[in-house]
Amino acid sequence: MTAASAVDIAGSIVNVGVDGTSSPLREVDTVNLIDASAGTLSGTPANTSSDGSGMLGVTLRYEFDILVDGQILLATVTKAAVNEQAKSFSEGRLAGAALLLQGSDLLAESGTRSALDPARGGRNGVGGGYGVEVFSAARVGDVRRNTGSHIDLRGFSSLIGVAKTIEIGSNNLTAGVFFEYGEGSYDAYNSFVGSPPVHADGDTDYRGGGILARVDFADDGTGNLYGEFSFRMGGAHNSYLSRDLWDSSGRAATYDLSSRYHGFHFGLGYVGDITESASVELYGRYLWNGVGDGSVRLSTGEEIGFDRVDSSRFKLGAKISRAFNDHLAAYAGAAFEHEFEGRAGAMTNGFFIPAPNMKGSTGIGELGVSLSPSAGSGLSIDFGAQGYVGKRRGVTGSLSVKFSF
Repeated sequence: MTAASAVDIAGSIVNVGVDGTSSPLREVDTVNLIDASAGTLSGTPANTSSDGSGMLGVTLRYEFDILVDGQILLATVTKAAVNEQAKSFSEGRLAGAALLLQGSDLLAESGTRSALDPARGGRNGVGGGYGVEVFSAARVGDVRRNTGSHIDLRGFSSLIGVAKTIEIGSNNLTAGVFFEYGEGSYDAYNSFVGSPPVHADGDTDYRGGGILARVDFADDGTGNLYGEFSFRMGGAHNSYLSRDLWDSSGRAATYDLSSRYHGFHFGLGYVGDITESASVELYGRYLWNGVGDGSVRLSTGEEIGFDRVDSSRFKLGAKISRAFNDHLAAYAGAAFEHEFEGRAGAMTNGFFIPAPNMKGSTGIGELGVSLSPSAGSGLSIDFGAQGYVGKRRGVTGSLSVKFSF
């Protein structure tokens, strides 16, 4: 500010706000707050330092020494650091990744069970068939993910595709292609030791497609081994808004980010007979998903660069199924899952932002029923519910439908 008249700053409180589009300040940098060389500057401010109230937008926090040098009021940077509240931006990034993981679970579980399990019709199940199959699956859920703070995600995931089973000797190979779509909304909550808490919310969605395959090896009369695989890729988008982060111009922090994603899973399992109408399935799966890096310009002016988010999970589980008749079967299962990665790193103006992560273990339980409305119709329907405790907490519900020609 340049003043050409008399300016009296006696007893005033001086704070400093820097627009987010400005170049970042470093320690020992000096800013002219008032230049009254063409007028007069009288008095001294009540504070000689501004500790933490000086900000670059909402991402960097400065501490200043305030002093009067002749007719100029100066602020000298004594400390520059990232604002710890900026971690909330990465929480929004993880919300989008979490929805993609829900889609990955749908593909590896309900989608695979619907499309790639020809044994389900012949081994203590209903439905089945070895022709061309049109399959679909959907999952809705309300799940909390603990990330150091936490994210509450309400999401919907779906897929639809076509699969075909062929016999290779005494083994069965099933392969298919699919399209997937998901959307959801989230609330992210962060608390801090030295700063006020931050709540953010937003929307996220994804769309893409992929391939899946399963080999059921020869039945030895009491059971059979199987192996499965899927690959997916597409585009994802998520938006962010926090009414707890405002810059010096009164702008709330928002951003929109679009990224590419891809992932795969493979698994091995064994399905064995317990009785003529009941079976047990033991399985292990590895699931990997990645969301590409990207950068955004916040509504407050700063640029944030987000690292890619990689998720690497391993799941061990067991499931018991029982057929009551040709039209109705039920199942119950439990699984243990561990996330090895799931970190959302980011940087702004050369400073690293604290990174939340999804690393940790979750226990999973599931219940479901499978229906075949009429013999020979080729139609089978599966309803399932899943519950989570541990790193993830909440419930999801699944529906899958298959029609065999």
